[in-house]
Amino acid sequence: MTSRLPGRYEITNDVYEGGQGKVYICKDKHLDRLVAIKVIKDINDKKALVREIAAIREIKSKHIIQIYDLIDAEKNGLGLVEEFLSGGNVEPFHKSNPFPTQPYLKVLFQIASGVSDIHSHGRVHRDIKPTNMKFNDEGVLNTPS
Repeated sequence: MTSRLPGRYEITNDVYEGGQGKVYICKDKHLDRLVAIKVIKDINDKKALVREIAAIREIKSKHIIQIYDLIDAEKNGLGLVEEFLSGGNVEPFHKSNPFPTQPYLKVLFQIASGVSDIHSHGRVHRDIKPTNMKFNDEGVLNTPS
């Protein structure tokens, strides 16, 4: 996949393995910002996935990771160019015992807000888990769409 990325994306050394494929952290040289490019390899119906992603892109919420672009990687799958979030995920809250009440409630509210925003557009979130929910630089929690 990396050889098939458009020239505007410069791959950093950060690559993560996920359940659906790999995530490359790249610099978008045109817009001078970091992005996350998620490469989804196992696609049964690429056209249906592209339609679903197009519908999800319409959801505007500070609690939903924004999708910027799609990259058709032919045999290597489909690349989703997404907003890069530099903050950590909610895994520490999941593992802490006892839960710190005030921060925990704030996180739960933000998760509920993101899921509500998705549902208000007639969509269902299919991958809610602590490692998927990340904070941006301002401490706002974002869920993947």
